[in-house]
Amino acid sequence: MYKLKEIKNYQVTRDLIFESENTGITYTVFDDADITGTNQFSFVRKGKKYHCKFKIFGEINQNGEKFTVEGKRENIGHMKVNKLRNKDGDEFYFHLSEDYNSKTVKIDVRRLDLIAVNDVIHDRSIEAFVEEG
Repeated sequence: MYKLKEIKNYQVTRDLIFESENTGITYTVFDDADITGTNQFSFVRKGKKYHCKFKIFGEINQNGEKFTVEGKRENIGHMKVNKLRNKDGDEFYFHLSEDYNSKTVKIDVRRLDLIAVNDVIHDRSIEAFVEEG
């Protein structure tokens, strides 16, 4: 669970600042559902708690942050992603190739994208990305 601490609105996108209920760590998460979806995350409110899924936007890099790979690829909408955990135990999602077989991965994280809140999936996850990589 994540508590929404702050909303930073820009012209057509926004950053959402979430605090992990498990670790107390805050994450800045990019939300562009207003322009690439149907604004399906408009229901989130500051101070409320949500089950969220954050997709890592970045590249595998030996100097990057280390994550533990949790099992096999899964679908979120049509996106095929792997569940990862950072050193603190928080969950993230990232596209790894089907033949990726290491239990850890280092990623240069550029940003976190909001791809699901409670059981609502970002439209671009449903329609636009049939297969990545």
